[in-house]
Amino acid sequence: DDAITCKLLKKSSNSEEYQIGVHITNVQQYIQKDSELDKEALQIGCAVYSSHDKCVCKMLPQSLVKASSLSEHKPQNAFSVLAQVVFKKGAVHSVHNTTITESTVTSKLELTYPEAQLLIDKSRMDHHLTAKVVCYDQSCDQLHGALAITDQLQILWKFASFLRHQRLGKGAYCFVVDEPDKELHPEAHYLIEELMIWANENVGKKLLRTFPDSTILRTQDAPDKEELRSMMEVHRSIMATSLALRSYVPPNPNHRGESVLILQTSFAHIREKLQSGSIKQALNCIQFEYLHPQLAVVHAHFRKLQSPANYTVSTIRQKDYRHDTLKCKSYTHFTSPIRRYVDVVAQRQLHAALSGQNNPYSVDELENISVTCKKATRRANNYERDVNRLLLANEFQQSSKQFLGIVMKVEEGKLYFCFPDLSLKKYYSQEDIHLKTLNATTISQHNAPVASADQKSLTPQQSVVDEQQASWKAKVCSFSGSPQNFLANDLQFCSDDVSQGKIEITLFVPELGVEANQTSRLMEKKLSAVSSLLTCTIPLHIWSEAQSWLEKDPKSLNPKAMLKKFQPSKQVHAAITNPVYPDSPLWLYKVCRSLQTYGVMKVQLCASSVQKRQTMILTPHVQLLEVAPGLSICIQHNSNPVECFTDKPTQTASKEKYYDIREYFTKWEKVMLAEAAHNSITDGELLFIKDVTLIWPKLSKQIDSNGQVYYQLPIPAERKENCVCMEAPRSFMKSSYDFFKFTQGDLVCVRYNMKEANGNDIRCVFHMVIDRVDLEFEDNGAKRVQEITKARVYFKFVSESSNYISCKVENLLQQRLVALPCEVQLIPLSLPYRRVYQSLSMLRNGNSTRLAAAISLGRARIGKQNPCGINSLLPQEAASIATSVWPLQQRSCGHGRVKLNQFQRTAIDIACSSTFSMIQGPPGTGKTVTGTHLVYALAMKLHRDTQQSTTPTGEKNATEKRPCVMYCGPSQRSVDVALERLVFCDSPVRESPLKIIRVYSKDIERNDYPGPKLNSELFHEIRDSRCDPNYKDYALHHIVHERNPTIRVMEYTFRQYHQEGKVPSNAERRNYVSAVSKAESAILKDVDILLCTCNEAASSRIMRNINPVYCIVDECAMATEPECMVPIRRAEHVVLVGDHMQLQPVIQYKDAADMGLGVSLFERYVKMNVQPHMLQVQYR
Repeated sequence: DDAITCKLLKKSSNSEEYQIGVHITNVQQYIQKDSELDKEALQIGCAVYSSHDKCVCKMLPQSLVKASSLSEHKPQNAFSVLAQVVFKKGAVHSVHNTTITESTVTSKLELTYPEAQLLIDKSRMDHHLTAKVVCYDQSCDQLHGALAITDQLQILWKFASFLRHQRLGKGAYCFVVDEPDKELHPEAHYLIEELMIWANENVGKKLLRTFPDSTILRTQDAPDKEELRSMMEVHRSIMATSLALRSYVPPNPNHRGESVLILQTSFAHIREKLQSGSIKQALNCIQFEYLHPQLAVVHAHFRKLQSPANYTVSTIRQKDYRHDTLKCKSYTHFTSPIRRYVDVVAQRQLHAALSGQNNPYSVDELENISVTCKKATRRANNYERDVNRLLLANEFQQSSKQFLGIVMKVEEGKLYFCFPDLSLKKYYSQEDIHLKTLNATTISQHNAPVASADQKSLTPQQSVVDEQQASWKAKVCSFSGSPQNFLANDLQFCSDDVSQGKIEITLFVPELGVEANQTSRLMEKKLSAVSSLLTCTIPLHIWSEAQSWLEKDPKSLNPKAMLKKFQPSKQVHAAITNPVYPDSPLWLYKVCRSLQTYGVMKVQLCASSVQKRQTMILTPHVQLLEVAPGLSICIQHNSNPVECFTDKPTQTASKEKYYDIREYFTKWEKVMLAEAAHNSITDGELLFIKDVTLIWPKLSKQIDSNGQVYYQLPIPAERKENCVCMEAPRSFMKSSYDFFKFTQGDLVCVRYNMKEANGNDIRCVFHMVIDRVDLEFEDNGAKRVQEITKARVYFKFVSESSNYISCKVENLLQQRLVALPCEVQLIPLSLPYRRVYQSLSMLRNGNSTRLAAAISLGRARIGKQNPCGINSLLPQEAASIATSVWPLQQRSCGHGRVKLNQFQRTAIDIACSSTFSMIQGPPGTGKTVTGTHLVYALAMKLHRDTQQSTTPTGEKNATEKRPCVMYCGPSQRSVDVALERLVFCDSPVRESPLKIIRVYSKDIERNDYPGPKLNSELFHEIRDSRCDPNYKDYALHHIVHERNPTIRVMEYTFRQYHQEGKVPSNAERRNYVSAVSKAESAILKDVDILLCTCNEAASSRIMRNINPVYCIVDECAMATEPECMVPIRRAEHVVLVGDHMQLQPVIQYKDAADMGLGVSLFERYVKMNVQPHMLQVQYR
């Protein structure tokens, strides 16, 4: 719908005068005002485009578009904006006699932007373009004042540059590019853009003079002054270096000590172009400010300050109709009547103004048009953005892509990025990442200085207001030998202290590749890397000089002199070499880096599914973030672990009754896995295995809705041949398996990065779950501990959504997966979840008591003979046992001794006489006191029965585990309170006192007795929780470690190793674990009362050595139902103690709580009208 002309009017010895015109097709003549076609066009408002300027919704019918277009060699009515331009010494001297008229034009030549750019540059043309140009030039020879096409474009470009400088001043040299094509052909795009702006502004002036009270103008307010002042306080020095934004800040004469940060790729590109003599391309890289981190950030912030452009109807009173970005005083839309309705309105008004007619529109009509077109424009922009984001996501679905991300700011717990890559800029220019998804060990806030009003200069580093110091700790091993190989390729470091984006890397390298019984030494080395050298700095005076080159004719510049200004820094780069470290298969990797504004990081984008308007659509999303060379964090699974690793539950798991155990397990499995995946991501450590070659099964061929072929794994993976297999070699199993254990249910993030023959990268990430682990052991004869020689680990996909997003592979990729190495991140599920899952699996497989099965299915009842394997205590038996305990309590002769009230006695009677019972106690009614007395009564019965079953020689029956009473609670504190009460119930005068053991968690035990860890201070956080010293005599780990001389000698040796910087050998670690395990078994096999948390009840040491006939679960309402079933599973007599009206189970994942995990077993039975016995006397 537009054309341009350039005609020579006259030429003298020192000047030339040209007529330059912009011609817009006359569309309004085809559309009668208020016709049905006109009304339909108004409702559409503007044409809607998707990708590559493909129109998906035209404003006008195709026949009308074709009839009104300025096609080649076809006369067409048009509106023309003409001006006489005088050139002197090759530059624009003056512009005068600007007129607007109706005309008839014939297009002689159509050019694409690449073709126009070749002609402007006078570059070599292909045969097709050469033929077009020759044909046009020959036809122009017969016309008066006609010029060759190359000469016309040269003159038009100079005129466009003149107009741009008139509008923007020195900001004209800054090209704000938002499309890849503009970067390749900037002059061609800006030539047309400037001439269209000029025509729109002149038409706006004409209409405003003719119809001052009723003209639609395109306006934009200036940024808010307070917001602009705030931005200047932060980015003042950087704005001063921007050609486009320096007008907003006062000049800074002091350039000393200041510098500009640019990408290494940009720096190399400038040097390459200068070396080859391509000065214009080198200058383009300087003037494209979006390529330079600091300038890109200030431009991104400034865009946020800008007000949206609107359609405004002029009035007589209003005088200011400024468009702030374009710097135009009266601007309208006129040059695109085929695709915008406002332009048709402007043409009708212009026709009336030129012919002396009245305004065809009233003010009310124009107001309605402006509102309608504003909505249509917003709708079209949103559609174009969404469609192109969808196309980007579809591209990333086939292969993830890596880009450079520039940190805009760090605030409110988020890291904000902008992307300079033009393939993203227009539709996916910014992204934010929650800091909690970075898997950082620590993140600390640091406030950098802010410029004061009297400061004359501010370095780029001082411009940062918020800075986060983050650190990561990771264990890295390699199947091919040493991780040294990948570090040598990925990591370069320099000795210079560069504060911008500084990374501090500490490597701890144990010599674990030697004999299994040889003590190793832990080597340490600190390195400093600068974002893998992604950026470099240029002194400000050199950058200012480079910007001044833009004002000169490229032909007058000397590329050799320019190249001397862009010399690489004298930083000495080094790589990790073999003599530095031993060939160790395991490295401990500690990274500390600053997350601050202007920092540059490598970001890998993928496709992710999000819900929008009740529909799941694909959109680009950050997948991997490289926080240091060789260390990338998967933001995708850290942000959405449930969607990546699990089949998200859709039905509530908790209900009154279940059909069978399989249904019970199936419903709770999904909910528990969702909660476990959520918690494991936030709490887990970083474990990476390099150089892994996976064995992939045959993928199934699929065809999507667009007819594209892709391949997927069979889901569900019910057989081994449908799983992805990883074979751990013997060297890994001997050296690193103590630190990288593979367990069913653990999560894995598999990452591929492949190079194509054409140089393109193919990147993909797969999220899977360990389905099973097959271990092979060495036949070592008389040795009691067999060594693992090989492990086959099978991965499966369990999430349909993850399968659709992450596991869709092209034909080329699926053929190469088997042979290519990858990186595997192992994400172990938390130990509590593993134990709960293991207990539920055993319950499903029938490895439980009949009572536990009845409780899980909702069939247990109080007071009835529930199916169990032992006889319940009759009331008279309970009374006889109680008389040996309660009289001591009635005397109130010591700490903790109380007189039980009637409700407490009744509760104990009911609990002793029924295999299943529930005791409810509001705060202060003595639930724990009642529970501990109940434990004592039940333990005395077992103690009596055990003595009766002992042989006359005093030996026990070795065919069965000794039965005991297990007292459990959801937390360590709840169990400690019970232990305190129980200890003071034990009479010191009793001939055979009960043996009470308290089993704490492994974390607490490590705090009291640190084991032989690789580096406990670095990679094992020491918590404050420890065993109460008042009850050390009852704590299992204190008894084991204090009463076993062999174990104490081992621990002394380990402390000596730690002081000397040595690492215990594999044999020493395994001997220590074996000795502790034997000592624990000897103690647990002879216990009467065992106290532990519900989760600890599923530990291997308790499972092997304890036969919990009686089980009391205290504070049952604070534990989840699957957690309660852990100790209940093996019990034949169960008592639940709690109060569901108080605190509920703590659930981290909200959706899991909504799916029933927030309903305790106690509350579930209360909802089934199973009434617990209520304690009604309150003591506090």
